[in-house]
Amino acid sequence: MKMSSSKGHVGMMNTRGTGIDAPGSTIRLTEPTEWFSANARPENSIDVPYPLTKEEAFNYVTSKLGIPDLEVRIAGGDRVELLNLVVERIKRRIPFTNILWHMSTPVWERDGQDMKEWMVSGKGGVCWVINPFTRAVLDRLGFKTYHIAGQAVNDKFPDIHICTIVEDAAYPGSIHLVDPGLWKDIYPVMSLDFQSESPEYRFHHLMVKLFKYDGDRVILCAEAESVDPDDEWIMYDANGKAWQARMILHTNERRNWHPFVQLRLKAIRFMTETGTLKPPFGGIVFFGYLVEEGTVTVVFIRAFGTRIAMYRYDREGKVRISNLSKPALRQFFRDKFPQFSDGEITEVFRRCPLN
Repeated sequence: MKMSSSKGHVGMMNTRGTGIDAPGSTIRLTEPTEWFSANARPENSIDVPYPLTKEEAFNYVTSKLGIPDLEVRIAGGDRVELLNLVVERIKRRIPFTNILWHMSTPVWERDGQDMKEWMVSGKGGVCWVINPFTRAVLDRLGFKTYHIAGQAVNDKFPDIHICTIVEDAAYPGSIHLVDPGLWKDIYPVMSLDFQSESPEYRFHHLMVKLFKYDGDRVILCAEAESVDPDDEWIMYDANGKAWQARMILHTNERRNWHPFVQLRLKAIRFMTETGTLKPPFGGIVFFGYLVEEGTVTVVFIRAFGTRIAMYRYDREGKVRISNLSKPALRQFFRDKFPQFSDGEITEVFRRCPLN
């Protein structure tokens, strides 16, 4: 594996095709920010129970996700199969979006009850809305879970993401990564029980792979569409195949959901009030699934300034790009995602910087 960097996010790895533990590797990963980590770590923060009862979780999985015989599956079924089924159906049902940031009640005045209702209604949210809810559902189903911190490879802030680890699902000591709240990209439940690099996974149109470094960090990658020798985030596996790094996960950095969310909301409030909330989250971001004529299509909408762009990905990775007007976007939500009311979309248009 080779990874190069000249900007300080990740140091240089000068060995190609010999695995992450190759002699001479010099990766240097940015540590989670001292202030954020100190305030969000379990030992330094006061958490609160997620507002989801066992009855609510069972009802959600049965009625909203359409998974029958839940008690039987929990009592004697394949735990990994159930884990995959729950997480995949959450991912397919719940869009990743910041639409609810643009409501009249500022997002930083919302609480866990609001976020739970967004999830149950199918309106979704971002990682710190989707992943705590997903973890709470899994907890109520009897899985053993905890949150960890994550860092987007192209972001200067190394503590912006929260995802979930599930322990003991396959056997005592097994570890799986659960991250349906990762924006734009699609990742299944993936085992972390590998030495240096995971198998390749396919989910819809994406091929993905994980790499380990230094025992407690995992680098999550998608198959590289092209290889630029100057790209600082191209990695190579033991067979010399190129992968595009997307996310660095700090598996030793545990997080409590409530302090993490509260700290993220403080940051969003500051950026909103100072006008520093930039694209993509300063406009509209929406990432979800459509079933059209029996075929699953991934749709990604990005709207900021004068442009509303829609990207549709088929299973082979082919993308259709179209520009939409506000009326066309409103009709799209009305037809395909009716969980968002016309009033909510009107409010988004009024408060969001779209010309």
